[in-house]
Formats: sequence, C-alpha cells, structure tokens
Amino acid sequence: MQFFDHALSGLPIVMPITDEAPLLLSGDGNPKLAAEMARLQAVRAKLGRKTGDAEALVAQVPSLGELQDQALRSMFVGGNVVCLRTGDKVSGGMVGLQADPYSLPKYFRSGEPTQGLGYVVSVDNRQAPFRSDLVPGRMRHQPVDVPQLEDGFREAMDKAMGGVSPTTAFPVPSPLPSSPAPEPAEDAPDGRRCVDAVWQVLADRDAEMDRGEIIRWVSDLAGSWERKPWSIRAIGSALRDLVDGKEPGRTVIKPRDGVYRAVVPDPSVAER
Repeated sequence: MQFFDHALSGLPIVMPITDEAPLLLSGDGNPKLAAEMARLQAVRAKLGRKTGDAEALVAQVPSLGELQDQALRSMFVGGNVVCLRTGDKVSGGMVGLQADPYSLPKYFRSGEPTQGLGYVVSVDNRQAPFRSDLVPGRMRHQPVDVPQLEDGFREAMDKAMGGVSPTTAFPVPSPLPSSPAPEPAEDAPDGRRCVDAVWQVLADRDAEMDRGEIIRWVSDLAGSWERKPWSIRAIGSALRDLVDGKEPGRTVIKPRDGVYRAVVPDPSVAER
C-alpha cells in the first residue's frame, strides 16, 4: 500500500493471504487440529490489526461452517470484502452484500466471459462492482520472482518479531530446478534483449509505471517481436540493472517501491 510508510509508523505491514482458508481451518478433518487452527487465526485477526498486520482469507463459501469460528467470521465479514460472482443466491448475504452477486452475467454482450467480475465492500459498508485483472495465460506457468526484503523493512520486521531474523524464520525458497537460467542467448538472433524491451516500454511511456504494467507491456512487445515472452525473473533483473546504472545511456529511477520511470534525455537540450 503506497500510502503506508513503515518508517514513520515504526510498524511493518505483514499480509498473509490464505487461499482455500476452510481447508486450513478444518485441520484436514482433525477436530483438535481444526480448533487450534481456528484459535490461532482468530488471535492473529484480533491482535494483528493493532500492529500493522492485515489478514486475508479466501473461501468458496464464507459460511460459519466453513470458517469454523463465529468471532473469526464476524471480523472478516466486517472488514473489507471482495466477492466474485456466486453460484447461488445465499453466499452474497454471508458477507453482508445488499447487491446480489449471483445476478451478475456470465458473459458481456460481446460474448466475452465476465471472469473476475464481482462486488467489493469497503469503508462505511459502501458497495461497488469491480472487475479484477486476470493474469495472462502465458504468464501462469512462468517461474515466480521472489522479492527480497529491503534493508529498512528488514530491520523494522526484525524488531517487531522480537529479534528473530525474518530471513531466518522465512528463508527465501530456492528456485526450482526447472527454472530457466536468467535469459541466455535466446534474446537474439536479432540482438534484442530483455533489458532492451524493458527500456523501450519505459521510454515510450515516459511516465511512471508499476511493475505489473511493465511486465504486461514487455510481454506484449515480445509478441510484436515474434518471440516468446521473457520470464518475470528476467524482467525483474532488467529493471534492477537499469536502476543500478548498468546500461550506459539508459537511466531509470524508482520513485517508490514497485514503480519505475525512464529518464529520457531531451534531444533539444543535447543539441544546444
């Protein structure tokens, strides 16, 4: 969240997202484990929000039976809620929606599927329709680019965890053996590299771009160059090289975390 500054508040934001939360909270069918999982999650939800912690539970049906604990369910339903189109008329009411997500169409008039269409409930229980961005199919099977903690955030998180190093408690996973090496000579035959594509996207836009936009635009550019898209890892490496000044004549700045902008020279100034 760009408006949150952990350096000013002294608190880091930690946001675990639990997909298919009922599977975790059910304890895999073990009643004792289910009770303990629900207790731990409820404690995190009650106390974590006081210290910069944000919890997100994802469930197909957010019922009491699925989430195991009434207090836990009430806290999550009372916060920010995102609800995609439902398969029945009951689930929307479970998250406090007055609108009926079941009535959302499956297709637009053009015939395009409405995947990602839903409602969001936020401040003051205001409700609004939304459509989430869908990850392009060609990106779904690419290696995940694991981010590294910035030094300032690492220190704040270390202090908040009582001296337990976050890199020790949560080590960065090793890349899968099948992960491709960082962009070998497949960049050419025509000599165009991943960093060339990233620079062209940033220079053509000549405005701030977030990392997700850059990845999408670079993937589209690769298609126009009639080559397979570069991996997210390769695009991240190219961005780091540009920010670190490893590409002479190409300057990219990072105004804030996850946002980049090319510093394009003004030809008229160079001529004078």
